[in-house]
Amino acid sequence: MMTFEEERDYNNAKFDAIKAKNSIQKLKPELREQLLKELVGAEAYAAVWTIFNKAGQMENR
Repeated sequence: MMTFEEERDYNNAKFDAIKAKNSIQKLKPELREQLLKELVGAEAYAAVWTIFNKAGQMENR
């Protein structure tokens, strides 16, 4: 069970993640790639890119 503060923080983080995903999807592919590499490093880029692509596919259903 979460406290009120934990639930608020969780919901804020969830909202921020969705907002970030939407902003990233608006970028041109080369800018998306550049930004994600800067944020997570080149090694983790492929994994994060896969997550964003799967999230986008799920929204289109």
